[in-house]
Amino acid sequence: MKVLRPALQLGLISAALMALSITSHREIWAERTVLLVMVWFAGGFFGALVATGGLTLLARLGWRRIAGWLRPVAFLPGFLLAGGLAFLIQNRIRAGGYELNPDQPVFSLVFTSARILAVFLFSVPQHLLPWMAPAMVVAGYALLPGPGKGSIG
Repeated sequence: MKVLRPALQLGLISAALMALSITSHREIWAERTVLLVMVWFAGGFFGALVATGGLTLLARLGWRRIAGWLRPVAFLPGFLLAGGLAFLIQNRIRAGGYELNPDQPVFSLVFTSARILAVFLFSVPQHLLPWMAPAMVVAGYALLPGPGKGSIG
């Protein structure tokens, strides 16, 4: 459980960076911006768990060097995956669920979810660039536990 503390820290750092970005852009604090900070927290928290799990898996497969090389950047892809899922969940909660096509419910569910995830991935670069992504990479490298002995990370 040595990953829960860094995950909580990375969640808080991610949320704080988003709050700083919102403030620096002089956006009005409304329900949308608060939800965005919450998505950033969830993305940071669960992204740290995803990144640590991926690095641990690589180390256990005998690829400790690769895990060490990937450690500096592992948090950002984990954040994008977890943040996208957090955005999807909060979007569906706010919408009251899914309106599925009764003839093809699975097809409808998959493509509606893919569309919502695409909105997240399309809009996230405007928040992450130019300064937030490097700050998150540094925070992830500083806080994520290393893959263990024999790695270069």
